Amino acid sequence: MYRVNKGRLKLSNKSTKFLFVLFCFVAVGLVSCGQKTIGETFDDSVIATKVETKLLADTSTSALSIDINVYSGIVQLSGLVDSEFEKQRAEEIAKTVSGVVSVRNDLIVNDKPDY
Repeated sequence: MYRVNKGRLKLSNKSTKFLFVLFCFVAVGLVSCGQKTIGETFDDSVIATKVETKLLADTSTSALSIDINVYSGIVQLSGLVDSEFEKQRAEEIAKTVSGVVSVRNDLIVNDKPDY
């Protein structure tokens, strides 16, 4: 599989081809499966935490009723809010977080009064 020649490690031609093909399968598999890397997953969780922290710090949003999902830097906001202002404010806040590519605002304004 490998030979040591004058202090150098030299792969045989057969081994080099095998490693190249294996690398290609792994690379294509990662891309085609749509799987996120560990770094991307970590980045998305950091973005979600930062968005949630900013929403909690803003008194005009009810952050506990807003669900935050992040995929490849795209933030999705969902849940029920009390007003159109709160819906727009949550989107504005999410857009200020570094790493956010775009925001999908799926928040629903609750028109029904609480009894």
